[in-house]
Amino acid sequence: MAASVTRNTTMFTVALGIQKILAFLFFWYVSHKLGPSGLGQYIFALSFTTMFAVFMDIGMGTVLTREVARTPDKAQKLISSALGLKIILGVVVLAIMVAVIVFSDRPLILKQLMLLAGIIMVSDSIQILLASFFRGIQTLRHESVSVLIFQFVEIAVGVIALEITGDVRWAIISVASASVSAFIYFALVAWKKHSIVLKPSFDRSAIKAFSKLLPAFAIATIVVRMYATTDVIILEFLAGSAAVGVYAVPAKVVTALQSLFAGSFAAAMYPAMSSAFEQQKEKLGSLLASSFHYLSLLSFPMAAGLATISAAVIQTIWPEYQAAVLPLILMSLALPFVFLSFPTGSLLNATNRQKKTTLNRIVAAVLSIALNIIFIPLYGVLAAASIFLFTSIILFILDSINVHSELAEVYIWGRSKGIRILLASIAMAGVTWWVQTKGIPVWAAVIVGMATYTLFIAMLRAVTRQELADFIKTIVSKKGIKQPREDTHQL
Repeated sequence: MAASVTRNTTMFTVALGIQKILAFLFFWYVSHKLGPSGLGQYIFALSFTTMFAVFMDIGMGTVLTREVARTPDKAQKLISSALGLKIILGVVVLAIMVAVIVFSDRPLILKQLMLLAGIIMVSDSIQILLASFFRGIQTLRHESVSVLIFQFVEIAVGVIALEITGDVRWAIISVASASVSAFIYFALVAWKKHSIVLKPSFDRSAIKAFSKLLPAFAIATIVVRMYATTDVIILEFLAGSAAVGVYAVPAKVVTALQSLFAGSFAAAMYPAMSSAFEQQKEKLGSLLASSFHYLSLLSFPMAAGLATISAAVIQTIWPEYQAAVLPLILMSLALPFVFLSFPTGSLLNATNRQKKTTLNRIVAAVLSIALNIIFIPLYGVLAAASIFLFTSIILFILDSINVHSELAEVYIWGRSKGIRILLASIAMAGVTWWVQTKGIPVWAAVIVGMATYTLFIAMLRAVTRQELADFIKTIVSKKGIKQPREDTHQL
């Protein structure tokens, strides 16, 4: 059993890694093909529908995974009830979304893109149910295949269509085609291998029973999604599509690093923290300190290095997006706070303090929305990037306040290992900056920077061989990924 879970999870982790690399390459292609304005329209349409999509999900995926794991014999009934509720919510959400689109003052092309993105919203929403079912029965290999199907279809349709037409609408159609393809695969596998059919149930008592399970997850799901999408939406309305396109570049870089590294590590630490809370509460502090140690080893040099090479990265990879240099620097500096908010949030959730997790994210979301509305008209993309940095710091501080009882060992770590990691990162940034002034290309500067960081980490004894081995083992052998499935196409 354990070997099977590890094999499935490793397969899923590898598939996600491949998907994220391909997704980043496709984003790079689209950003070059469409330019800032076209890219902004594309990103805005996806973000707009993502904001509405959360009201079709409201935590159903998390609930379904948990309930299927507990009572697999009731999987069909649970899926039917969830699908019935999702259809009811979907009709309402789609009606509101279409009305907002039709009566908005956005250009016709944006309205068309948003309506096309509605197809993605519906397809992804149903996919979440099927992915949650497979997670509930601890089978991740089908999701591994689905993310690769999605990415290959998106690239094939997108590249061919954009090369022929150059029309931004085909960028959205490529995502819709990929989403529908992945949905069809999920539905066929569920039907053929597990006799699960997508047959909605509108039985009032069944829907009511399922709905009672949602409130604990719904608010958190909505808040997190709103926090992740409102900056793009506000930026488009107040500064235009080109500003969204410029902002999308640093946002994509930061999001890719966050999801690939911090998200994977959090998936491994959450069950460990949950187990410690039930059996050995005294270990929670050391688990939190270990999380800080490993995530700092990644995020500190990422932040320092990326901030140092931002100008060269933009010039080399996105020469049309020179206005993204300073936003990339600002958003890079947020990486340590973003990364370290994962273990603090996981600890709060694992110790039955979900309400505090949700409240902290509500505060961050409200701050983000209010500050973006105030400052984007004045400073545009720079305001959005600065507010991202500011709210990331605020969220980390709020979480840290709520886990203060477990911070004693983190303070000890900070005074010993933490300061050494910081010094190694600063040294790396200094050397990287210096070699760039000598005309060395960015790829060579990155190699020199990585070598410098490794050397200083070893000299300062910031990490031991055993700690590195434990870190790799934790990532590779994590026992499942419990977060709700993310839409693979989102920024």
